[in-house]
Amino acid sequence: MKKKIGLLIPFSGEYPYLKRVLLKPFAAYAEDTGGEIIKEFIDKGTDKDVSKAIDKLFYHDDVDVIVGYAGYRVAIQMFDKLRNNPEKLFINLSMGEIIPYTHSVINYPPNYYLVSSNAWKSIAFLGNWVANELPAENCLICTSLYDAGYSLNESFRIGYHSQQAKSLQSCTLNNPPDVIDVSVLYREIIRLRPEHLHITLCGKELYTFINNFSTYIDPAYIPSISFAFPIGLNEVNSLHPSFRATYTCLIDRIYDNNLQDLAKDPIAQKSHFYIKK
Repeated sequence: MKKKIGLLIPFSGEYPYLKRVLLKPFAAYAEDTGGEIIKEFIDKGTDKDVSKAIDKLFYHDDVDVIVGYAGYRVAIQMFDKLRNNPEKLFINLSMGEIIPYTHSVINYPPNYYLVSSNAWKSIAFLGNWVANELPAENCLICTSLYDAGYSLNESFRIGYHSQQAKSLQSCTLNNPPDVIDVSVLYREIIRLRPEHLHITLCGKELYTFINNFSTYIDPAYIPSISFAFPIGLNEVNSLHPSFRATYTCLIDRIYDNNLQDLAKDPIAQKSHFYIKK
């Protein structure tokens, strides 16, 4: 009997591009093992959307494994289902709402796997790579207290400072939901003129930041730029030359792409990547 894998695929913000990270390895696995992939699209990824999609995969489609992004409210709803169905598996690729370091002391169901620690490892690795491999002598993190949040900032700092003593500062967009004015970040960039920018924004904040970058920032100033998320940039437009050298990271690989390459696929086969030894 072939194994059925259910994938939770979101629509909103930067996340549609992350679906490639899900689809490629599992599609290859299904092809190699004769399995079946069942994609369940979860619209904007609200708790209601995700719960509905999980129930469909769990009960109607009777999948063996569910893989996707679920916040803590949805995750805890899964616990009783998983304990009552030990033959099924739920792999939660959380971006950090559920702290991974508590895994050893919390009584999770044995068939519930939380892998968000890999997300933090990826961001810390990127910080380390920027400090060691790029010539920039200083870095400015552009972050937000909403959504992308505090932990992405701290993970990058840990990696950046792990071996190098280069200057690292941050500017924070202290905004409530649905406020996408990012001008405070441009002002700090203009004032400090860092050689490298690390961006932890996401969704509308991120697109606004990139789309308006060339309006506010002198084209003669060309910092290197890294992103916390493996985003696709084909929905944004920027003529600023700094976006010709952008970096993102998946676990231990740095993807070095210009804007056009990254727009096609964040893990395109023709992409050059550097693997840290």
